[in-house]
Amino acid sequence: MDAPIQPRLHDFGLSDEDLPRLERHWYPPVTAHDGPSPNATIPVRWLKPGHLAILGVVLAALWIFLSTQSITLTALGTLLFGGGLGAIAGMIVAGLIVRPLYVLAATALVPRFGKFRLFKHAQNAYQAAVTEYQLWQQRTAIEFWCSLPGVRFEREVALLYQGLGYHVRLTPGTADGGVDIVLERDGVAIAVQCKAHRKKIGIAVARELVASAKDIGADRMMIACTHGVSAPLGAYATEKGIQIVTAGELARLQLGLKGMGSKSLIVERPASIAERLRRRRAAPPRS
Repeated sequence: MDAPIQPRLHDFGLSDEDLPRLERHWYPPVTAHDGPSPNATIPVRWLKPGHLAILGVVLAALWIFLSTQSITLTALGTLLFGGGLGAIAGMIVAGLIVRPLYVLAATALVPRFGKFRLFKHAQNAYQAAVTEYQLWQQRTAIEFWCSLPGVRFEREVALLYQGLGYHVRLTPGTADGGVDIVLERDGVAIAVQCKAHRKKIGIAVARELVASAKDIGADRMMIACTHGVSAPLGAYATEKGIQIVTAGELARLQLGLKGMGSKSLIVERPASIAERLRRRRAAPPRS
């Protein structure tokens, strides 16, 4: 899937100078931050669906209250019933009558408003396409992580965190003691166990990691897995402070990177890592 192309003003015969003027006539108003633009024209501000719905509530309640002869219809019931009808009527009137008439009038009376309408529609289509593209990227990335075999999964996790600014050490493929990767940053060492299993992993993995992380002298622990963890492991991880990183989280981190950086990784034995961390902690603080 190709990335969507953002619409440009000059593709529609518009300029940057046209935009503020034309946005004032857009209905509903162009939003600025978390509210309607204060620069919108008075008709645009007051012809919003919500305002028309309130007007419909008042008119419907007033009409029912004045026209009914039933003594069983209380004032509160009148307002509630009339309010419901008025809200529905107001939204229908706003969407089906007021807005189309306003847009036709603005197109006829405001120079270049027709071109601006086409630009706004193109913008909306672009935003929808961007959302769809991002979801496609996310799904594709998750599928990528779930498709990796064990050794490749470890390497890709290591490269990802290296790209995130960690000092990364891979342990040898054999005799790793239950720790596949050690991440270091800001004086904190994280022991990582990687599991590219096709099902949820069990609690034995976490117990092995706890023992191995203690031997190395790691400050924190992490399990990176493709298909999640079992409920007992989830509870145990919470108790022991083990971070669980799934394929979805790896995909999210990957999509946030501009590039993966260096493809080279350093391999170091667990005993060597443990000795280096021990010496670092024993060293006097730098003044």
